[in-house]
Amino acid sequence: MTAFSDAVMIISRSTEREGRRIHTASVNITEYCALEREGIYEETIQKSRFIGYASPALEEKDALAYLDRIHALHPDASCICHAYVSGLSGAVQRFYDGHEPVGGMPILDAIRKRGVTGSVCAVVRYFGGIKLGMGGLARAFGNVAIAAVDRAHPCRYELCSVYELTFPYEIQGKLDYLLSHLPVRMGETRFSQDVSLSITVDLRREKDVLAQAENACAGALLIEKTGEVYLPRLEDDGTVTSL
Repeated sequence: MTAFSDAVMIISRSTEREGRRIHTASVNITEYCALEREGIYEETIQKSRFIGYASPALEEKDALAYLDRIHALHPDASCICHAYVSGLSGAVQRFYDGHEPVGGMPILDAIRKRGVTGSVCAVVRYFGGIKLGMGGLARAFGNVAIAAVDRAHPCRYELCSVYELTFPYEIQGKLDYLLSHLPVRMGETRFSQDVSLSITVDLRREKDVLAQAENACAGALLIEKTGEVYLPRLEDDGTVTSL
């Protein structure tokens, strides 16, 4: 298995925009918790419009690219506060208050409450004319952030193996039927002298899945591992495991 490494928290200071940064020490990671998809939530509080955005962003560069997109969507916003937790074990944690007295830290707390890493959240505010005060701002940014994070579906990711299966045309129907009833992700199918099919299966199930595929093909199956990837953990019925 490929060793994936990350870090144990060491807090240091960075620029104002980047906020507080946390570095870490090497550990092997086979699973972690993160967001499955983008989540968006909007609420009007005391005439101010708040829009929360949350998204998976495993690396810091992914989080920064997502934040650039949010800023481009809202060039006239009164402020945009954000926070992100990057790396497989939360190697980098940053928050930014966006010229508000408070905002970034409540967003970071929202991410932490859901126990996810590799995730970014931004809350856009259009000021409505009524000041909320420190406590009101903290609650507004925090509540909108956690609602956006929840809509992004926090889930458990796990390390999966990618295989290419090569087999004769006459057993394609039998193998496709078998795999459609197993917790695997089926990818591209290519046709040449034989049929080649890409599948992805988690480490917990790969031995059993490959054994069933070999038995179904009666020795006519060629199996080649082509890589590893992190994907949301699947239940036996094929649904994504929620936190």
